[in-house]
Amino acid sequence: AAGRRPPPSGGGGSEERVRQVGETAACRTCSCPALTTRLKARILTSLGVTLMNSVLLVAAGGALGALCRYVTGMFASAVFGPFFPVGTLIVNVLGCFVIGSVYASEPSGLLGDFILQGFCGALTTFSTFSLDSFRFFQQGYVGRGVANVLLNMVFGLSAAALGLFLFRVD
Repeated sequence: AAGRRPPPSGGGGSEERVRQVGETAACRTCSCPALTTRLKARILTSLGVTLMNSVLLVAAGGALGALCRYVTGMFASAVFGPFFPVGTLIVNVLGCFVIGSVYASEPSGLLGDFILQGFCGALTTFSTFSLDSFRFFQQGYVGRGVANVLLNMVFGLSAAALGLFLFRVD
């Protein structure tokens, strides 16, 4: 048939049924939208850039969160001593407040990546909290272990609820 492109070498397929118009295309069979190779490449490049931006923002947020966690732990240990993991409690409660506040304000993708995944992910220390609690129980300090669990859970949940309440977008 005149005006038809021959099938691509190596096997044909649906490519031969696609009529290209700029960067959009329409299927000759049913006129549904189809993606050209050039448009597919632009989309994949855009996704790659977006993914790389997300990865970099999570890493940057994580670095900042880890630094804040470290400084808070050092400060709390200097002020309150090693008797109770106050630094872990502070960063967990603060992290719960931040994550509740940011989540409630419905951040854009990249801001959410930076704060929620990166900063809060590195700042909050559930694994450290768990280890601290376990070690209290293991060493026979049951009261401290129970207090650590209860304080982190009650203050953490309360801080998340407060953040959600204060920064809710209606």
